[in-house]
Amino acid sequence: MLLYEKYAPSSLNGIIGNASAIAAVKQFGLSVLAGKLPRPMLLYGPSGVGKTTAATLLASTYGFGLVLLTASDYRDAETLKKKLLPAVSLRGLFNRVNLIVFDEIDELSSQFDKGAQAIILQIVQSSKQPIIFIANDYWDQHIAFLRNYVDKVEFKAVSQADLLSFLKSVVGKEGASVDEGVLRKIAESSNGDVRGA
Repeated sequence: MLLYEKYAPSSLNGIIGNASAIAAVKQFGLSVLAGKLPRPMLLYGPSGVGKTTAATLLASTYGFGLVLLTASDYRDAETLKKKLLPAVSLRGLFNRVNLIVFDEIDELSSQFDKGAQAIILQIVQSSKQPIIFIANDYWDQHIAFLRNYVDKVEFKAVSQADLLSFLKSVVGKEGASVDEGVLRKIAESSNGDVRGA
């Protein structure tokens, strides 16, 4: 097992360095639990800072079903119609909430066929299920069509101090001996990417 898998957070509180973003994600979940359907959220920021982890942990924390779609799942309108339109229009089995997560919405966005954007907007406007979009770049022109329909939540690069502290805890749990200077260099060179560090 890779270290980033072994030490992946098991709760929303375990995601380091983005307290305000995590608070917004939790509030989104609490709104859904209260029977409300909040506007879709767009989690954005650099790779490796916990965006997808936050969405998946939100589902498990609050007992939601999870429908996780990656870029290859939604690049054309036909796939979206088949996979999602039926799922978003109804509650899950026993009235269970299903959290719909569009991961990497900006990754293959330049390859969307012309109908995919329209279907995504139709899903946003008609869904009875909560929706989260995940992107690296909020300002990517290919996802500009979403901006009026989502609440944006920024995930920032994790600070070197937080990364260093995290790396020290991993070394301790592994029972290893690593010079602090080496850990500091890893924290500096990772550019705030926890998974990469």
